[in-house]
Amino acid sequence: MPAEWAPHEAVWIGFPSHVNAWEAEPLAPAQMQMAAIANAVHDAGRGELVRLIAGMPEAAAGARDLVDSGVVVETHGDAGEHVGSRCDGGDGREGLGRVRLVRAA
Repeated sequence: MPAEWAPHEAVWIGFPSHVNAWEAEPLAPAQMQMAAIANAVHDAGRGELVRLIAGMPEAAAGARDLVDSGVVVETHGDAGEHVGSRCDGGDGREGLGRVRLVRAA
């Protein structure tokens, strides 16, 4: 994988899509946070092309309501697949460091 500063076509961000994957955490706040990140990276067209990836059509519809019109929202997988993101410091502790795309069946 190229470095984050290397030329690239777009930034891909996972959109939290499945309630059961979030256990006790409410899904809506996580969705709003990821939409805010997508909007900030896109910066009303002055920033990067952003592809926000939802795990199911219902989540994609909700994502479209939360992001700027220039953010591309796509559906990936099916109702049994989770596509989302977690923030960690590379050592498994959530809430620190980088955001990574995760997938769980």
